[in-house]
Amino acid sequence: MRWRDQTGSVRTSAGPVRPPPRHPDGRRFAIGVLLDSLGQYQTTVLAGIADAARARDVNLAIFAGGVLGAPGSREIHHNFVFDLCHPGAVDGAVLLGGALGNAQGPASVEALCARLAPMPLATLTLGPPRVPRLTLDQELGMRHAVAHLVSVHGRRRLAFVRGPALNSEAERRYAIFRAVLADEGLPVDQALICDGTFERNAGQAAVATLVDDRGASFDALVAANDYMALGALEALEARGIAVPGDVAVVGFDDIEDARFSSPPLTTVRQPLYQQGEAALDRVLAQLEGRDVELETVHATELVIRRSCGCFADLAGAGRAGAAAPFEMQVGGSLDDLLAQRGDELREELGRAVHGADAALPAGWAAQLVDAFEAELRGAGAGLFIAAVDRLLGAVAAGGDDVSAWERLISAMRGWLLPALAGDRRRWRQAEDLWHGARIVIADLAERAQAQHRLHAERLARALTASGAALLATQQVSAVPEAVARQLPELEIPGAWMALRAADQPEAAGILLAYDDERTPGGAEPAAGTRLPALELVPAVLRPLGRRASLVVAPLSFQERAFGVLALEIGPREGVVYASLAEQVSGALEGARLSARLIEEATRRQAAERERLEKEMEIAARIQTSILPRALSVPGLEIAAAMRTASEVGGDYYDVIPTGDGCWLGIGDVAGHGLPTGLVMLMMQSGIGVLARKMPDASPRELLLALNAMLVENVRDRLGQREHATLTLIRYHQDGRLLFAGAHEEILIRRAATGRCERLETPGAWVGAKRDIAAGTVETAARLASGDLLVLYTDGLTEAAGPDRRERFGSERLIAGIEAAAGDDPTAVRDAVLAALDGFAPRLDDDVTLLVGRYFLPGG
Repeated sequence: MRWRDQTGSVRTSAGPVRPPPRHPDGRRFAIGVLLDSLGQYQTTVLAGIADAARARDVNLAIFAGGVLGAPGSREIHHNFVFDLCHPGAVDGAVLLGGALGNAQGPASVEALCARLAPMPLATLTLGPPRVPRLTLDQELGMRHAVAHLVSVHGRRRLAFVRGPALNSEAERRYAIFRAVLADEGLPVDQALICDGTFERNAGQAAVATLVDDRGASFDALVAANDYMALGALEALEARGIAVPGDVAVVGFDDIEDARFSSPPLTTVRQPLYQQGEAALDRVLAQLEGRDVELETVHATELVIRRSCGCFADLAGAGRAGAAAPFEMQVGGSLDDLLAQRGDELREELGRAVHGADAALPAGWAAQLVDAFEAELRGAGAGLFIAAVDRLLGAVAAGGDDVSAWERLISAMRGWLLPALAGDRRRWRQAEDLWHGARIVIADLAERAQAQHRLHAERLARALTASGAALLATQQVSAVPEAVARQLPELEIPGAWMALRAADQPEAAGILLAYDDERTPGGAEPAAGTRLPALELVPAVLRPLGRRASLVVAPLSFQERAFGVLALEIGPREGVVYASLAEQVSGALEGARLSARLIEEATRRQAAERERLEKEMEIAARIQTSILPRALSVPGLEIAAAMRTASEVGGDYYDVIPTGDGCWLGIGDVAGHGLPTGLVMLMMQSGIGVLARKMPDASPRELLLALNAMLVENVRDRLGQREHATLTLIRYHQDGRLLFAGAHEEILIRRAATGRCERLETPGAWVGAKRDIAAGTVETAARLASGDLLVLYTDGLTEAAGPDRRERFGSERLIAGIEAAAGDDPTAVRDAVLAALDGFAPRLDDDVTLLVGRYFLPGG
């Protein structure tokens, strides 16, 4: 049996190949997998389970239902998915107990196991005493990691980012960290300890706390998992703190992103894939009547990459605990060395690339050494490089870590160089061969990273397309067709969408049934079928006629649960299924809101003034409810205000944080009332989704995508003619601005002069016509520390004075900004609005004003 582990390596299982287990009637067994989410940690475990399930020919149903009972989290509203896992739906279950219990601890996992009893179970990390459990020996790997920073790199002030307080593994890692520091005679400085959540943003927040809030001095940072370590890498880089030059960083888990980060992350590898494979075997063993150990402990190991300060050209870098190469005295013969210690050399080469040699043929190390020795003897030019290229081709094809082979060259050099010191010609020739090998390795590693990036970009494009397609659906009935059109591009072979019945909550109605092996409409249960919700999983798996692994993801929005989306696994990346479920949830919520808003708009046309006023109240609530609640952006202090006129208009502004800044949007939908509110809601949700799904897109690209959606929804579907002025600004923490779209001028009060710079915003209205590409251009600007950025809508400059003839105007606005004392955004905003109040007795249009002060970190 063959599969890929978390390093990407092709593995072959040990032990006997058992026949597929079956029910007495010949049906496949179905095993449930209960996990919190589909992040890289979880999907690596899941890969082991899925490949083992494929090898044993059993079905999988993967229930991604959030952390159990997480207070204040939207994940608690996903827990209903776990209700679909029960003895009537599956024959056994694997629980990722450590992740599931992050909020409520062991008791929540034990309660879930009690509900699933008496069917066979296996858990990872947490579980009841009588349920087979797979745990980690975290001591070895974590000790090596901390000791490596101290003893090899001389780090003395080590920071630590903890995991959830109720997660026993996270607490164990912190305890080991403290113990190693004590062994090394180093104190544990509480000012260098930060709480964490296992999420990427917790690592970013920890760096902000350490650097920005506490002003702490530290030369290394250890995180309780890779997500937080990678977040810390990003935050350190954003502050100009070099990794590993200024701060060494180490994580725990060895998820895929650890290999492809910059610099690659040194981390403690836990055998996630092997744990998944073993967990499934424990469940099947119980079904087959085999003996099962109640606890299985897996070892961890340190994987050294560049983030700790090690470089590939240092001999011995690589796996912690690897034996040091044998060194001969200078003057010893190369032939003698190979004759006497050749076997040890070949074993050492194997250890140097541990985890990156699974795709290689037997005897590969001997082939490499023989080619090297033959070329030194003059048996032929290019033999060694050809052998390296051939073997590395197999490594790359197998998905292994090509860069790990730099350690092999260092190990080989460390062994053989002493024996060549007496022969200057052969010594120089050997150095040339090793240098050439490093060039080949670097080239292949670069190509492997490029292929990984291209694959990620292809998935991102497919998800962006699906998001845009689903965003354009404003009716529930249009959602299934939009999903089905995206499935081939996402390489998902089967999908079923079931929504809760409004009149019978325990029932589910099948809205989508898609199977790429059957003709349209041939999938079961067919669209339009109504069945008890608890029967959904067996109703999908049993008629398929093939082995399948299903992801059962919740469809919900905030506290509202719509139903579930069951997706047959195609790509291994969990983000595909999680993102698609999130997009469908958003489309369903949008359709629900649109249906309500359109219904209100239709009634308004025939209603009396009382009904009109009620609808205007709804529109006002929409307008104010979608305003950004948090205006916290690194490097930009923001104060904003929106004043609505007696007739609700269509003013819009938003602040959408990104990893290195934010998106700023300001606009004005033409018209008043509910249709304007609906268009504004579409515009806000569209910009939000596009900005998050296309993080590297330019303002022009976002505007063009948004315009296409508005034209289809507003003009084609709703038959309305609303359009909007809109400027989108991409702000970077270093002060760079890039903007596009037609709206009012952008004003920048320069700190150096105290005067306002006026930036035109050329372009076309969005939603007015289908093709605005020719008129949509981008403009760049830059903020200096202390500069004020001012955005506003025309309700401010066009406000009328008492005589209704004179307007507030741009010149009065600029004068007020320049006259405002200091650079506090709130004070400047309030001063301008006070001037407006003194000028205009009432407002005829909405007024929006946003003031942001740019400052450098620490400024």
